[in-house]
Amino acid sequence: MKHIVEEPLKGLMILIQLHFAEETETFSGVISLDADNADIRTAKEIVRYLYQHYDVFLLLLTKAQGSVYENIVSHLEELGEAHYKMLLERGVSQYHFPKTDDHAIKWMIHIQINAFTYLLTHEPDVEKALVDIKQIVFFFWCPAGTGFVRIHDNGSKSLCMKYSRC
Repeated sequence: MKHIVEEPLKGLMILIQLHFAEETETFSGVISLDADNADIRTAKEIVRYLYQHYDVFLLLLTKAQGSVYENIVSHLEELGEAHYKMLLERGVSQYHFPKTDDHAIKWMIHIQINAFTYLLTHEPDVEKALVDIKQIVFFFWCPAGTGFVRIHDNGSKSLCMKYSRC
């Protein structure tokens, strides 16, 4: 299995690390359309990469039990969790964010990773997956308590699932 999955998995890890580095560099404590667009761009890039290596990643997600890769999803979650903790600690110290407990951080990253794994295991069409991941990113970015409604700086509202830009 290693000879089949090693290179595509390395490529995925590079994409994730690049995203984390960009997020760390640009983190300002402010939710903005620029951040939305960067996350959408990255999510689509990851989806394209996953589907470029569709059979390999499907193998990793569905047939890795008993191999060194059987906990790959947990490993990705741990990477995301460490990154989120770092960003949120920075948010607390620099921008006076409220402290987020570790359990909530675990859930946030689990839900995000699950979005990609669910797409890969349930949607074989990359074009449909690209539409879906954009809607999923909009959902993640919608302010707490508003569901799929985004409230803009000018007070206007839009439905994240309906419009191409929230």
